[in-house]
Amino acid sequence: MVASTYDDPRPARVLSVDGVESDFHQLEFWNKTYEYLESKCTYVQSKNMLVLTDRLAHTVYVYDTVKGTSRVFTN
Repeated sequence: MVASTYDDPRPARVLSVDGVESDFHQLEFWNKTYEYLESKCTYVQSKNMLVLTDRLAHTVYVYDTVKGTSRVFTN
């Protein structure tokens, strides 16, 4: 499972069924720390994609967790 974070430079963390936290080792996140409700994430398992939002910047980041690549969409 994937969870959003706040007050942490890692915007998303992986949680195992046993409650063990880990990082996305193959992904390079930008150096930004969000406050509560400024960013959210979801993981699309069928596509191996992590989707992160930046509410204040009106931006969506889509990461391919297998290839380690990303795309940015701004409105």
